[in-house]
Amino acid sequence: LTAWPKHNEKKINEKFDKEDEIIDKVIADIVNILRLIKDRTPEKVYLYTIPNEHELYNIKEIEKRINKPVFIFKVNDKNKHDPQNKSQKAKPGKPAIFIE
Repeated sequence: LTAWPKHNEKKINEKFDKEDEIIDKVIADIVNILRLIKDRTPEKVYLYTIPNEHELYNIKEIEKRINKPVFIFKVNDKNKHDPQNKSQKAKPGKPAIFIE
């Protein structure tokens, strides 16, 4: 009998865990919104994040899981597409979502 292998704390990257958790939460939010919108078929999803969390959102993973094109903007981006000013509702760990 051998002992369990020991893990190396230095090789654990908390950024990946945080990214997975954030992506799971945002996908759950998007799916809930899509369930509520029954009278029309949305084509695009826009996310508005606070600037220091922008890199945590993996666009390709979100698009793959919701099967819709996703566009991610920082709330302070002057060229963002935000017709209903949803970006004002973005909070740390919780991006604002606009579905078109």
